[in-house]
Amino acid sequence: KQRSFVSRYFDTPDLVLCKNSASLRVRQIDGEEQFEHTVKIGGFEKAGLHRRYEWNYDTDQASFDAMKFYKSAVSDQDPDELLKEVLTLIDGKKIKEICQTTFVRTTVIATCHESIIEMAFDEGELTAGGKTEPIFEVEIELISGDESDLMEMSRHVLEISGGEPEKNNKFVRCLQLMGIS
Repeated sequence: KQRSFVSRYFDTPDLVLCKNSASLRVRQIDGEEQFEHTVKIGGFEKAGLHRRYEWNYDTDQASFDAMKFYKSAVSDQDPDELLKEVLTLIDGKKIKEICQTTFVRTTVIATCHESIIEMAFDEGELTAGGKTEPIFEVEIELISGDESDLMEMSRHVLEISGGEPEKNNKFVRCLQLMGIS
């Protein structure tokens, strides 16, 4: 399956979200008038495996509304009190777009032992601080099953592609283009 994504990242002028290891993304898929609003908080990376808290809200509105988001966002059992803390940081403040990613994603569902894994092949560009950088990456996500199977699949993909794990996600790479991270 192939889809096109335009992801815009927002923060306050003083970058309060970035300073608190959080991000706010509004993503448009396939040019439709439907948007996925996402807030991600914290997390870490180990051997290319990224973990963080994440909440999503699908809407037909391009502009972010913190109250609607808090009332409607869903997550995979991430703590709502953490989301509330982050949204409080931007409450009443003006937010602005700080960077953008534009890419085409081709997804494939694979299995490894009893696990179901999604592989997303992304090609496009990051835009931030008046600079651009290409995106050529594979994201591998565990849909169901055992994390060890995900790691095995990741090692296999790296072996056959000659690629290397990326420590930084697209958003962090945009911040680097801006000279922030």
